[in-house]
Amino acid sequence: ILVQMPVPKHIDANKVIEAIDPAKDVDCFTPANVGKVQIGLPGPVSCTPLGCLMLLRDELGSLEGKHAVIIGRSNLVGKPMMQLLLRDNCTVTVAHSRTRNLDEVVRRADIVVAAVGRPNMIKGDWIKPGAAIIDVGINRVPAPERGEGKTRLIGDVDFDSASKVAAAITPVPGGVGPMTIACLLANTITTASMVRMGKVYGNLMVDLQVTCEKLRDRGERILVETLGVERGEAAALLERAGGHVKLAIVMGRLGLEADAARQRLDTQGGVIARVIPDLGAI
Repeated sequence: ILVQMPVPKHIDANKVIEAIDPAKDVDCFTPANVGKVQIGLPGPVSCTPLGCLMLLRDELGSLEGKHAVIIGRSNLVGKPMMQLLLRDNCTVTVAHSRTRNLDEVVRRADIVVAAVGRPNMIKGDWIKPGAAIIDVGINRVPAPERGEGKTRLIGDVDFDSASKVAAAITPVPGGVGPMTIACLLANTITTASMVRMGKVYGNLMVDLQVTCEKLRDRGERILVETLGVERGEAAALLERAGGHVKLAIVMGRLGLEADAARQRLDTQGGVIARVIPDLGAI
């Protein structure tokens, strides 16, 4: 299940998200899955941040020790991106549109992830030479050169100026977008497989429970017939014997506790007729 954000203003987005089954939450919106990302438990990861991380690993290799600046603090990109970069041992700074001296903060970064939603906000002279830039922003702006009323998409980074300084930069469109789609499909396959495995496991557990109940019932009936006790007493005796019918018979017939009865059986190779001859073939 994926909810396309933002939802219309008359709809409570939180109520919609809380209605999603966490097991089917392919974009990690639900509180349960967000919590798993926060504390490093396995589970789905937000598609866009995951795609950004894959791009950075592919371009830079190890991210350990690098200073990453994330511009934007949204639940969709900024916050989960921070957690993923921390997992890769980056030093992470989360900035936003109201950060003071933002240009100076960005200029110290080895990695810049722009997700603030303001067209061309990050300029080329903000970028540290050799930095890697991931531009998550998607902003539609007028494009009169294409004709009246036409628009085009640009990112949060001024691509023309930043590309002259950065070692690597993602374009808009065609950069992060395809990675988001690929990660969404990967999450869909993974979650569907886990749901399927859960159903199979659940069915196996039900079958096992039924089998155990049948075996326990059979064991109780044997004790009732062999020892001449009531069903309740047979059940209690079987429980003390850990479900072992032969052990329960020896305990009940000879008045022994489990350890002593087990020792008797062990010395006779588990043949109950050697321990209690009149029981014959049981």
